[in-house]
Parts: sequence; structure tokens; C-alpha cells
Amino acid sequence: MGAKKSRTAYALPAVLTIAEVEGLHDALQAMISSDHPCLDASSVERVDTAAIQQILAFSKTLQSTNTSLAWEACSDIFMASVAQLGLKDALGLEGDVA
Repeated sequence: MGAKKSRTAYALPAVLTIAEVEGLHDALQAMISSDHPCLDASSVERVDTAAIQQILAFSKTLQSTNTSLAWEACSDIFMASVAQLGLKDALGLEGDVA
């Protein structure tokens, strides 16, 4: 019998740039075994493409295991950055995320 997986939430930091990508990668990897990984981007004040690429790679990894990434909330800055890159659908942010 397999181990029961659980919901795991992670609050993204206010500054999410290439300088933080290694730490972000480690935090996201720790969530891989969760049935319900959830990110909270409500505090994000600055984000760059490298960080969004890291989140996208995490999302794709989850999809390969039939697990979807949930979003708690997203700041306007985070949403604008994702939209500018054309990745809202790819990250599952096409709906209304607070």
C-alpha cells in the first residue's frame, strides 16, 4: 500500500528573481510528493523570467505525474508578469485567482 500524500503549500517570497531560483527549486522539489501542491504568490512584488521558468518546469513535472498545481492567491505584479510571457494557461492561471 502506498504512502498517503498530502496538500503542501508554499508562499513565494516578495522578490523572486534569478538570485532566488536555487532556493525556489529546492522548495518546489520538496513539494513533488504532495497530492495537492499549492503556491501562494500574493506577496510577490518583483519577479523575473528565470523564476517563472522554474515554476513552469515544476508545473510540467507535476503534470507528468497527473498532479496539478493549485494557486492560493497571486499579486497583480505576478499575474502581469505571467501574462506578459503568455504563460497564464500553462501555469493554470487562466481563471480568477485572487
